[in-house]
Amino acid sequence: MRPQHARFPLVALAATLAWTPLARAHDPVPGTAGVDEQDHQIEISVAREGATLRVTRSMFNSGLLHAEVELPIPLPCAATLGDVKLRAPDQSGAASWVSAELLDEAEAARRWALALEGPADGAPTVLNADTAVHVTREDYACEAELSIYPIPPLHSRTVSYEVFMPSTYVEGRYLVELPSFDAYGRTATVELRGARDPALAVSVDGRALGSAGTTLDGASVHTIELAPHDRGRGQLSAVDLDLPGLVERAPAAAARLVASPDEPALGRVLLADFEAPSVLAQLPPVRRVVVLVDASRSLSDSSRRELTELAAAYLEQLAADPAQPTRTELVVFDRTPRRIYHDFVPAAWAAEDLAKLEIEVRNGSELGAAMSFARELLASPAAADGADWVIVLSDLYLRQDFSVDEQRAASAASSERIHILQASDNSSEGFGPAAADAPWLAVAREGGGMLWEVSSSSLGDEPARELISPTRVWSLTLALELRDGQRLEHPLGRWLGAGAARRYAEFRHPGAALERATLFGEVWGQRRAWTATPSEAAGRRAAGRLASDESDNPLSDAARAALAFYAEVVSPFTSAWAEASFDGSAPAQAPYIGGLGLHGVGSSFRCGGAGSFGRRGSSHRSALRTLAQTVIDSCAARRGSFEFETTDLEIVAVVSPNRCVEAKLWDLNLASTRSEGRKRLAITYADGTITDLVVR
Repeated sequence: MRPQHARFPLVALAATLAWTPLARAHDPVPGTAGVDEQDHQIEISVAREGATLRVTRSMFNSGLLHAEVELPIPLPCAATLGDVKLRAPDQSGAASWVSAELLDEAEAARRWALALEGPADGAPTVLNADTAVHVTREDYACEAELSIYPIPPLHSRTVSYEVFMPSTYVEGRYLVELPSFDAYGRTATVELRGARDPALAVSVDGRALGSAGTTLDGASVHTIELAPHDRGRGQLSAVDLDLPGLVERAPAAAARLVASPDEPALGRVLLADFEAPSVLAQLPPVRRVVVLVDASRSLSDSSRRELTELAAAYLEQLAADPAQPTRTELVVFDRTPRRIYHDFVPAAWAAEDLAKLEIEVRNGSELGAAMSFARELLASPAAADGADWVIVLSDLYLRQDFSVDEQRAASAASSERIHILQASDNSSEGFGPAAADAPWLAVAREGGGMLWEVSSSSLGDEPARELISPTRVWSLTLALELRDGQRLEHPLGRWLGAGAARRYAEFRHPGAALERATLFGEVWGQRRAWTATPSEAAGRRAAGRLASDESDNPLSDAARAALAFYAEVVSPFTSAWAEASFDGSAPAQAPYIGGLGLHGVGSSFRCGGAGSFGRRGSSHRSALRTLAQTVIDSCAARRGSFEFETTDLEIVAVVSPNRCVEAKLWDLNLASTRSEGRKRLAITYADGTITDLVVR
């Protein structure tokens, strides 16, 4: 039953006119004559996963004709859009929200076309007419489009929708870049809710966000940062989407969801996202360093140079920290150890000298004696706080009866930490951890350090930083435990930097559902593991992004449509549609009234180059009828019939016994109708007025 709260339209008209000047003072919607944006409110809440924007927009039509608004919604390419609502009176006449229905885009376009065509001939129309909302999103476009018809004269319409902008994980922080909200009408009033997650420190443009929240300048760009208090905690998330099941349950036209025979069979979508901790270990400052340089003949000059250059870069970085006054001794060893300085000197001096050190090579590689000598040097008291380190530069090509086990026991019993840099021809990457079965690995690990293989000196600063404190998770492997008991392992790369992210994606998994995902890695040879189980919330977020963005997945249109319905988002395959009752049927949308032409306009939201929108599904039968009537009027034709055929906005055929009508039809410009697709119209008229119009 239609609400009866506006039975007397003249009274309603008078009440509206009283505040029209105020409405006109607001920002107009560009390209839409007489339409002002009264209100543009955005409420934002943030979490680790991203920002959720609740956008409310109210349009006022100060003109005297029903207006149609087509408003681009600029979006980041990775954002999702959904939960569209239209504000309308309920049965009691009180304002409430009408939720839009998510439909197959073809069905939503059909309903929108019917709304634009208006009621059947002879049906009464009213001033405060029923209103439809249509929200679409194009393929390969970051924007969506909001269409409203009608906004009645001297009335307003309010629409709300939700945008989710995923965060990006950068250097251990979650960042959300908010664009300016000043395009296409009134600049938004942006309210950011206060910080609620005690595990995160939230800031906006570098200023801490308190529990009370803040108001942002809608005309400016803003950066929201969420930094975990525990920087040593990594995150692993897992997603399992049953694509065959989602396609089967999708409430869309069956024809759109039937994959072609040559497409691969659908399977499960498995995703795992790992966010490495920004701090992999907390270590005391480096107080003193003894660098042991192998001077034996077995180590080639080029290999020795690569080792010493890396050690020099290590000392340079220690010296660059003014809060860490590291002191260093250089020791060259063959059969016996020999000191270079006979004292501990600043690390910067040692770094400069080590890079150009001239070494007389000899026979013998008594590394055990050299390490004992280094420990004796470090046994002397030191005034500064911190840890002492031994850095070994060698090929580890020692006498056959050398006891590695004795060195392991000595390392475990000592307080000094040890890194061993081994010259190697086996490391194709230039620098990295030694193999798990390397004999000297246990010696370094007992000393709180690592055995590294070095085969190149052109390594940049990263290896040197890795020697000071762990900066990488090495040997990443993802283990997937399925519900049928099967376990699958997938290598995810040699290493991942601290505070960085890595994704695993499989789009056609043929097996059972995912029970648990575990990521394994090593930090300075110590085993680490992170575990996650699939969640409904993570699944819907991932489905929404996969449905709207085709650039990073090989999914078919059928699969993307099903994912959009599951995530309840507007996509190239789904559209939001709502129609709210006010006082009665809306008139047919008239040509030249209230069209908004902002297609292809850039904005701060856009990813990539400028794009454009194409109208979908609007037949605008009433506009074609209006143009046909102008032809009859201009020819003063009284009675007869004619036909004409169109393809999009072009007339391609005319059949009329009236030569004037024929000529005028060929001269028509159909741009105002915005009609698409092939149509054949048969029109009958009597007494100079159209009596029948049939679209074939």
